[in-house]
Amino acid sequence: VAGLCTAGSCSRGGVVQLTAGSTLELLAPVSASGASGGSYAGDGSGGEVALDAEGGIALVAEVVLTGGDFSTGGVFAARSSGDYAQKKGLVDVSGRADSSSGGSIRIAAGGQAILQGAHEANGGVNGNAGTVQIVAEGDVLVAGDIKSSANYPTGGIEILSNQGGIEVAADLQAAGTGAFGTGGVIGLYAVTGIDLDGAVLDASGGGENGLGGTVRLSSFQAIHASGGTRMLAGGDAREDALGEGGLVELIACQVVVGPSSVLAAGGAAGGEVFIAASDGIALQSAAVSAEVDGLITVRYPSGALPDVSDTTFAPDPLLQPSALVEVCPLPPPPPIGGSFRRGDCNASGGFDISDPVSLLNFLFS
Repeated sequence: VAGLCTAGSCSRGGVVQLTAGSTLELLAPVSASGASGGSYAGDGSGGEVALDAEGGIALVAEVVLTGGDFSTGGVFAARSSGDYAQKKGLVDVSGRADSSSGGSIRIAAGGQAILQGAHEANGGVNGNAGTVQIVAEGDVLVAGDIKSSANYPTGGIEILSNQGGIEVAADLQAAGTGAFGTGGVIGLYAVTGIDLDGAVLDASGGGENGLGGTVRLSSFQAIHASGGTRMLAGGDAREDALGEGGLVELIACQVVVGPSSVLAAGGAAGGEVFIAASDGIALQSAAVSAEVDGLITVRYPSGALPDVSDTTFAPDPLLQPSALVEVCPLPPPPPIGGSFRRGDCNASGGFDISDPVSLLNFLFS
């Protein structure tokens, strides 16, 4: 169902719609790309693939919905009442040409979302990036790279777990490319923990005079970064450049950044790194940078100084103790034969909606 070119114009890709009352397995590759070779805006946009299942969705083949010249990539939409599992392959809604923009990837899972293959919504050097949105009721496991990069910042990557956690052991890229390339937004939001193991979250502005984007993580329990994880939102940092730093923001009950990890938001005009946690902060042998005129803010509960052993900062961080220690105090030692519940921010003994309400009151009071 790919598009075709005639003597006068090119057409966009077609539509593939698959619906299942139980489990849906996509075993064969799908191509619904737009054609290349057109000469006017709107030629050769990618088509659409829509998957809808009352059970789970298993994807083991490539889906290619790229866009041609002066066009956009297509739309990949998957909704399942159960798990969504991409076991291998590539979902590609990128713009193929310098003049084209990325399309849209939307995944909604009633259970877990497991991504072992790649997802791409890149744009050309003169185009906009596309968007990638993954929403799951359960855990989200990302082992394949996700890319939404281009010269301009309209694209981004959003991953949301409504009742579980997020694990990332891959590269998430929403970077700007080319001169004045502007980084997009990478957002991870989880009710339980966010674990990053050797991951790269890149929303930096690449190229000459690049502008940094935003990397934002929020969890009602803990954020753990290990294995040399890098969170990048910097711009062109040359002294005479017009580059600007972006924002790296981590908000949770507890934040732990392990050895060799990097948080960078610097540019010729410095950016900002903001870390806030109401249940303790540990930055262990990490590198945190917002450049000379940037801002690094670490907000922590009064009486519980953050552990910043062997961590390098540029510039020196602004340490902000909070007087609201009763909102999310450090939990007592676990009783014999039992354990405390990480994320019980108001120390009520349970885990419910009152915990995130207490956390938000603490962070934004």
